[in-house]
Amino acid sequence: MGIPSSPTRFERPPKAAFLVARQIVEDIETLGLVPGDGIGAERELMDRHEVSRATLREAIRILEVHGVVRTRAGVTNGPTILAPDARAVIGSLSLLLQRSASNLSDLVEARTAMAAIVYPNAIPRFGEHDWTVLAERIDAAAAAADPVTYAVRRSEFVEHVAARAENGISSHLFLAIDIIGRTSLRGLDFEIRDLTLSIHRDLIARRPTDAAEVAETIRGAGHVLLDRLTQTRPETMARLVTWQLAG
Repeated sequence: MGIPSSPTRFERPPKAAFLVARQIVEDIETLGLVPGDGIGAERELMDRHEVSRATLREAIRILEVHGVVRTRAGVTNGPTILAPDARAVIGSLSLLLQRSASNLSDLVEARTAMAAIVYPNAIPRFGEHDWTVLAERIDAAAAAADPVTYAVRRSEFVEHVAARAENGISSHLFLAIDIIGRTSLRGLDFEIRDLTLSIHRDLIARRPTDAAEVAETIRGAGHVLLDRLTQTRPETMARLVTWQLAG
């Protein structure tokens, strides 16, 4: 479905706190800091960026909301850097989907479209270890006896595929959409688990190396999954995606 266009707005200059937050992110990159490192004590950051305590704390809050750092009491070297995680954007993305009146059918279609980009980017790069891990995670998902456990096990094999993708942008977007789907479609995904698992077992059996072949397989399988859901659960699939909190 179409996304309504936004009216033209007067471009306001960014707030000081956002500029500080952006500079801290740039510092993380240029200084070679890694997840687990601290970004510096409050007084040190205030002096470095020449801002007030209130502005700095607002900047840190912005970074926390976006999953860049985490603050903990008693830590002397300041907020701790977090690893990049697609969960950081699901709040904003799911809110956008709800406000643009996207329904669960749209979500499944989008998830399939992103999978048809990520899987062909990842699977031709698989080695023997990757296929072994994928098979183990598929078996674990197949053994799940309830929707919650299945959702966790399903996420493990999806995340393994996404981690092997060469294009980080598409990988993160795919995982963000998949995480939203994990909550929105939990019971439905459990109902169609036989199809989902058979698709992945077929990939494991064939071990395709041609990206176009993988893409066609994923697109075809996605259409089958969507058709089954829209036929068996038409009212549910017409429900809107709802806003989810990140984390």
